[in-house]
Amino acid sequence: IWNKKYNRGVVCMNLHWKSDRTKQLFNWMCNHTQYNTNKVLIPPAIRVQISKDLDMSTGSITNNLKSLKDLNLISGEKGVFTINPQIFWKGDEKARKAFMCEQEIKIKFSI
Repeated sequence: IWNKKYNRGVVCMNLHWKSDRTKQLFNWMCNHTQYNTNKVLIPPAIRVQISKDLDMSTGSITNNLKSLKDLNLISGEKGVFTINPQIFWKGDEKARKAFMCEQEIKIKFSI
């Protein structure tokens, strides 16, 4: 759902997904994003929990994280990821603008 106004501090948009598993993982990440930083922590213990919550193997989680990176929806590694704030933001508008000024974030869309 694309919502240009900040509804409870969340901005998100509808995307064309490579797979339902990738979408499920991205939705999980959005739900667990830190406020005003867009960081998501996924250490090994959390991967095990995601595996149970989404009925997805840890290998599949790794593959779907790579897919999300390839789509420029997330960046990061070693259990610390950042969601692209042009796609999703959990926080206030001022923090989002500041974050985007500090980071050079590139995104490509396929239509």
